[in-house]
Formats: sequence, C-alpha cells, structure tokens
Amino acid sequence: MKIEKFEELTFWKESIDTSVDIFKIFEWSKDLSFKNQITEMSVSVWSNIAHWFERRFETDEFKNYLYNAIWSNTVLRSMLYIWKDLWYISEDEFQKLYDRSVWISKMIWGFIKTFKKD
Repeated sequence: MKIEKFEELTFWKESIDTSVDIFKIFEWSKDLSFKNQITEMSVSVWSNIAHWFERRFETDEFKNYLYNAIWSNTVLRSMLYIWKDLWYISEDEFQKLYDRSVWISKMIWGFIKTFKKD
C-alpha cells in the first residue's frame, strides 16, 4: 500500500491522540511552565511528521524531520516521569502515554528503514 498523505500514517494518528490526551490532562494545570513544555513537545512530534511529508522526495530532509519527531517523542517520554513524580498524572496515565510514546518511536524508526539507501 502506497501512503499518499501523512494522515494515513498510523504513528502520526497516535501522536495526535497522545497530544490530545496531554492537552486534556493538563487543561486545568496552573503550572504554566510545565504545561507549556509538555504540550509543546507533544505537538512537535506530529508536526515534524506532517511538516515535510509532502516533500518526501527530498528523502534526507524528510528523514531529518522524522528524527526530530523521534527526539521530541523521547523528550516527551522523559518529561512524563517528572509529571508522574509530581502527581500531575496518575501511574495509569503515565503508563498509557509512555507505552504509546515507545510504540510511536518504534514505528517511526521502522518507517525510516523503508527509505532506499543511497
């Protein structure tokens, strides 16, 4: 199956779902610094995937954006620990977001491997 648009990428959809969950969890947070950091990082994952998808013929540039998505996803996953430890999120919320984040990174890595080697 040929993927024609970024909306067809399962890992893009999952990163959107993660972002929505994070926005909902932190909607009422009064700690604007933490809230802004984690929401910004969650947006960075799916926006990096979408940003260059339609210019994927420039494979190296597209791969760099996918690497940025992985990096943002990794930082997001790391941030989850402090939010859990500060009781901003429950253990269940942490585990759900953590597991989804790991899955997204694995899927992006797998997608990168599909590109032809030069």
